[in-house]
Amino acid sequence: MSRASTDSSTKGAPRSAARRAFELAGVIPLLAFVILHMVDAHRGGADERGQSSLALEVALVWLPLGFHVAYALRDALRRSGSRPPRPPRSRAQKVGAAAAWLSLGFVVLHGWHIRVPLLRGMVTREATQLELVRALSSTIGFGVPLWALAYTLGVAAISLHVSLGTEAFLRAEGMLPAARSTGAVRAVVYGIGLLIFAVGFDAIALLSTGTHFWLAAP
Repeated sequence: MSRASTDSSTKGAPRSAARRAFELAGVIPLLAFVILHMVDAHRGGADERGQSSLALEVALVWLPLGFHVAYALRDALRRSGSRPPRPPRSRAQKVGAAAAWLSLGFVVLHGWHIRVPLLRGMVTREATQLELVRALSSTIGFGVPLWALAYTLGVAAISLHVSLGTEAFLRAEGMLPAARSTGAVRAVVYGIGLLIFAVGFDAIALLSTGTHFWLAAP
């Protein structure tokens, strides 16, 4: 997933349209991924949208993420031969990198477990919903809900990555010029990330236990 845009896009530095698209493709598809899945979870996985829903998911999530990963790999390969020494990363950069990789791992895990069989027509939408409920409500030794914990960690990573990526993009675009506006914008950006996690965690609780964690039951 996208790192904070410090390698080739400092504040005020000109950046190509492809670079901007790469940065946005590391944020917007993840936001769409969470929203689409939270809607499905809270609607009980109804199959009303059918193939149009899958097409929307492919267009908004999987294709942009595929471009994002391909661009990152191409960038890494181009610089692998003569990469200049990099300064040690700060703690914030390490947290951002960890959130990026965890987000990617979660999306790949969920895609392999649920979305790929659905897109290939191997199972119905209702069957994938039942499989997700089964997995999230299952436990391993000593009653540990491994799948539910993995999904919670994944939603947390995506929420943090969306906030970090949005802030980095705005800063690289020169949209945070004043200290006061920076604080206000950061509060909004990280507030949105916190809201994503809160609603996402409630969806996980609903699927795994049949009960909302803090949202009122419909």
